[in-house]
Amino acid sequence: SLNIFRIDALRQPLNEGATGIGFGTSASCHTNINCELGSNWQDVKRGICRVMMVAEEGAFWCTANVMNNAREDGKPYLLSGFHCIEGITPQFDLWRFDFNYESPLCDDPTQDPNSQSLLGCEVRSQWEETDLLLVELLDAIPQSYQAFYVGWDANDAIPDESALIHHPFADIKKITLEQSNTKINNAEIAWIARDGNTIYKTPIAHHFRVTYNQGGAFQGGSSGGGLFDGNKRLVGQFHVGIVDTLCRSSTAYLGRFHIAWEGGGTPETRLRDWLDPDQTSALVL
Repeated sequence: SLNIFRIDALRQPLNEGATGIGFGTSASCHTNINCELGSNWQDVKRGICRVMMVAEEGAFWCTANVMNNAREDGKPYLLSGFHCIEGITPQFDLWRFDFNYESPLCDDPTQDPNSQSLLGCEVRSQWEETDLLLVELLDAIPQSYQAFYVGWDANDAIPDESALIHHPFADIKKITLEQSNTKINNAEIAWIARDGNTIYKTPIAHHFRVTYNQGGAFQGGSSGGGLFDGNKRLVGQFHVGIVDTLCRSSTAYLGRFHIAWEGGGTPETRLRDWLDPDQTSALVL
């Protein structure tokens, strides 16, 4: 079987004035990270940031996750989605990473909250088969940002419950939960152009398929948001999905961290060289 998506559904374009992107523009069904639903995720939330991805073709929004590594030395690696750069010419030195962009309370704020930002990154690894994109910031993350370096699990397991923390429509940070609705996606995912031609396919079993049932769903801009298991370790990142504007029905496809660990077999196409640089064989952090 085949899951088909159009390439023009990628990312979320900047065009804030024209399309209503940014603060206060995501669907009302999403839940702010500082509501009760996010009360058990107050550490992890500090490891998720909003990304403005600048390219020659314009600017786009995605979500990224600050990744811990086995040295635990604070190396500023961030995991996001490969499709965020598919078909564009990125200018990585101009990418902006917005930390702590969220409402301080459960209710939506009346004014755009402040965030803490860093500029510029370099690509370390990319692999479209699991929608992997790993970058390293040009500068260290200041201690004042209180960034959380998220843990991960590279074992071959399916979480019984999971959370997606993300920035839909480049809005303030949101959280979505599921219970007993994560499966291995036993189908290819195909991206097609407007003319119907296939651009690329991802292999069978390289993604999770998740149906969300608490807190909302996802939108453009959620791309790259981490999938965290019940132990609050990252096991995947958001690639694409199907959802209505009221979040009544949502099916998401998320690249599997376990598969991306070995990836395409080279440092440029996998995670383990960067997140386990001393080859300790650690699979959980």
